[in-house]
Amino acid sequence: MSLVFDVLAVEGLPVTAQPYSERRALLEALDVEGPRVRPVATFEDGEALFAAGCERGREGVVAKRQRERYRVAGMGEGEEPRDRACRREA
Repeated sequence: MSLVFDVLAVEGLPVTAQPYSERRALLEALDVEGPRVRPVATFEDGEALFAAGCERGREGVVAKRQRERYRVAGMGEGEEPRDRACRREA
């Protein structure tokens, strides 16, 4: 099962310059859910989501800023981009 949380291109055209909120709307409009792929649910309260994930033994959560465009350049190895964060249970 693949879990999809973002879209970077639609019909061959890049959408990385659009903020995450718009890319997420595009993803939902694509209706990609099927037997082997599913869009990840979104949540407003990241702290509560992280706590619930820890309680269930999940590794962590990934958070994205709604107004930020997709950025890759300037990432060092093991470094998270400034427009999203990954938090893992210690």
